[in-house]
Amino acid sequence: MGMLLALSTMDCPRCVVPNSGTSNGTVASFVRNVFSTTDFPPRWQCGTWTPINGWMHILSDFAIWASYLAIPLILVFFVRRKHDMPFRGMFILFGSFILLCGATHFMEAVVFWWPAYRLMGVIKLCTAIVSVATVCTLVPVIPRVLALRSPQELEREIKKRELTERNLQLVASELKRSNEELESFARAAAHDLMSPLRAIKGLVSFIREDAEDQLPEVCRGHIEKLEARTMRMQHLLESSLAYARVGMHEGRPEPSDWREIIQDAVQNLNVPSQVNIDVSSKGCSLDCRRVALRQVFHNLVNNAIKHHDGPKAAIAIDAHAGPEFVEFTVTDDGPGISPKYHETVLRPYATLRRKDEIEGAGMGLAIVKKAVEQRGGRLTIESDGKRGTCVRFTWPVNEPLELNHG
Repeated sequence: MGMLLALSTMDCPRCVVPNSGTSNGTVASFVRNVFSTTDFPPRWQCGTWTPINGWMHILSDFAIWASYLAIPLILVFFVRRKHDMPFRGMFILFGSFILLCGATHFMEAVVFWWPAYRLMGVIKLCTAIVSVATVCTLVPVIPRVLALRSPQELEREIKKRELTERNLQLVASELKRSNEELESFARAAAHDLMSPLRAIKGLVSFIREDAEDQLPEVCRGHIEKLEARTMRMQHLLESSLAYARVGMHEGRPEPSDWREIIQDAVQNLNVPSQVNIDVSSKGCSLDCRRVALRQVFHNLVNNAIKHHDGPKAAIAIDAHAGPEFVEFTVTDDGPGISPKYHETVLRPYATLRRKDEIEGAGMGLAIVKKAVEQRGGRLTIESDGKRGTCVRFTWPVNEPLELNHG
């Protein structure tokens, strides 16, 4: 240790410069003279430098400085282009560290002519501080960096997802084909069953006309039951056909006013005089298939009238337009639907009353639900089961050209 101290205090004969007295060893004095070159000779004059030895140091330091200067510029360009770059702060700190390292090499070359050793010391101090900060920042980041997936892992993940998407597309295509076949079968079956059903109705009518007076009371009762069952079968088949045809042959979307569509639906219902239908005055235009939306309102209003149990009925229809969907509500003051049956009544052929108490096949709400969901909408029922029911559904402002038949 003594030898090192002795060496540090030895003066090179060519490096001895008389003390100018500009620095008295205080921090304030150091800061005032940070750019001063007094008290230090240029490096060429310190020691014995040959041109080869000196220029080898100078050119090497300049080359290192130029490279260290280019690396941060590339990092800045990269970070500015990639706004979602992870570890953005670490990149900036690492770039500052490299830039300061380059500055120290630049000063090492410059002091051969301009001995600004105080400035070089400041740059080295800044480099040390940033180096320590970079290490302290880098250590906690290492586990997160190691957790990043390699390009090979990402490529395998992409291939796996592509395979999954292809399988999903195949499943969706197969499901669509199955649904189309099922709907086609339902349409064909319902259509084919209508012919013998009409023949049965005709035969019953002939029997009633030709021999009603000759038949005993019991037989006439049987004929009445046969006619009622035949009529119910006809309703079931017609409703099945209507359900299977939802979303088919409805035309293309066109600009429409929803109040005009409701008026068309109500006019086809022959609404009794004791039923009051209040349609909101709010205007709302949308691009839709008029046939489908008219069928929805027809079924909902018809249900409200058909199931009402009072001498007078009040039905309110309202609309609230949103950016993508219009929310419609059809509210009545009828007997209500118990919450435990809200999902049940939306299923095909579902009804909460005996089949012989009410005309219909229980397909009205099922048809509405299918039409709404084909367009990406939602349908809900709000009722406490005591009095009144509100059917709420959404319909797209701009109806898609392709419907979801899945």
